[in-house]
Amino acid sequence: MKKSKQAFYLLLIFTTLMDIILLCYITLYPTSLQFKQVVFSFDFILCIVLWIEFIYSYKHSKDKRKYFEDNFLSIIGMLPVDFVFFKSIEVN
Repeated sequence: MKKSKQAFYLLLIFTTLMDIILLCYITLYPTSLQFKQVVFSFDFILCIVLWIEFIYSYKHSKDKRKYFEDNFLSIIGMLPVDFVFFKSIEVN
């Protein structure tokens, strides 16, 4: 794997972990509406990047069926939390 690809995946891992931490924080602790909007925007942008990476990797995979089967659950992680289930358990 090329170093640039490794760096990209490390950046994705870091931003995904940061996203999870921020989403948990705004869910468990009272925060301003403005901060929540920033976190939801960050989450949405990250989801777009993850979708693009998923589609790119899918198109460049040799066995598309196997790739989809192996990465099917990744699709759940690409859904923005703003319109998934966290909104219903938000604590204010």
